[in-house]
Amino acid sequence: MKFEKNNKYFTISVYIVVSILVTILGAFLLINFKLMGGYIATFVKWLFDLFKPLIFGIIIAYLLDPLTDFFERWIKRIFHKESVNRSWPTLFTLLTFILIVLLFTLVIVMNVRKVIGGGAIQNLQDSLTGYAQYFTSMIQNMDFATSKLPFLQNGGDLIGRVYEGINSFVNWLSSKGVDTLTNLGGNLLNLGLGFVIAFYTLKDKTKLLRIYNRFLSLIVPDKMESEVRDIGRDIDYVFSGYIRGQLIDAVIMATLISVTLMVIGIDFAIIIGVISGIFNLIPYFGPVIGFILAGLIGFIGPHPIRGVYAVIAVMILQQIDGWFIVPKVMGKTVKLHPIAVLLAIVIGGKLFGLVGILLGVPTVAFIRLLIMRYMGDLFNGEEC
Repeated sequence: MKFEKNNKYFTISVYIVVSILVTILGAFLLINFKLMGGYIATFVKWLFDLFKPLIFGIIIAYLLDPLTDFFERWIKRIFHKESVNRSWPTLFTLLTFILIVLLFTLVIVMNVRKVIGGGAIQNLQDSLTGYAQYFTSMIQNMDFATSKLPFLQNGGDLIGRVYEGINSFVNWLSSKGVDTLTNLGGNLLNLGLGFVIAFYTLKDKTKLLRIYNRFLSLIVPDKMESEVRDIGRDIDYVFSGYIRGQLIDAVIMATLISVTLMVIGIDFAIIIGVISGIFNLIPYFGPVIGFILAGLIGFIGPHPIRGVYAVIAVMILQQIDGWFIVPKVMGKTVKLHPIAVLLAIVIGGKLFGLVGILLGVPTVAFIRLLIMRYMGDLFNGEEC
């Protein structure tokens, strides 16, 4: 019997063959999921290493674009022009960013020199040495006490294993620090190239957007083009609002914590403030770092009561940040329930490490926007 192309049996046969092939391919991928995942991860890492300067450049340009737009409007207003070359606004943007980084670096160096000059380093070393000796003595006393008790004769072994575990963790942390310093040189080179790419990206923004629009018109059907553009605007709205807002919040909190701890008299106040601001990028978990650092440095210093003042001050600042600063700088770009935020951080960190922790929240917020766009407001106007 001869099958024609439009015959229903031919169509059914094609569907069956395709279904079988898809099933076999799916089964193969499931069986070799770990192996295939390793290949994919290796390939993605190779691509990332290859295009790292380009990736850095695009990220820098994306984050600094609002500042470039600000300088562009400022130059237009001063010279009463409707359009200006973006080279000068881009140059002003990069110079402003570099000056801010140099200013922070200078302030940190001055803070460290002040602490060293005041003898606080020696006090800190003495305190750490005293705590280490106290801890060692406590371990020995517990080992001796447990060895005398019949039902805890193996307690000494347990305490020894705990001690070895702590020692192994410290050694692992030290090795990670060495690896980080080793890779720092290569990353600085990539970062430098990234700034060059960012300069040309910001300068030629209008031209690049025209190329993007033409490319989008070529590869996307006319019926879907407006839909794709809307999705692109949603991505930009969520990610730019969240990431830039978080960076502004981090700078504000770093400044507030640094100034407050300096007033209290905590050593390394500016360093603690900067580190707290950086970790403040991670919702809920990050602010804890500020408590720990401020309290730890305060308690082991010459005036332990300052540690109490520092912890209370950082707690007050975090409350001010949560109630007033974040709503102002973030707006409504990310409107998620705390449970959704925690899940986004945990799952993102488990899958993609630090990048997943930082981008998990805006990704979930974008998914929320997609659900609302195509399935209606399932959240009844409330936070989800």
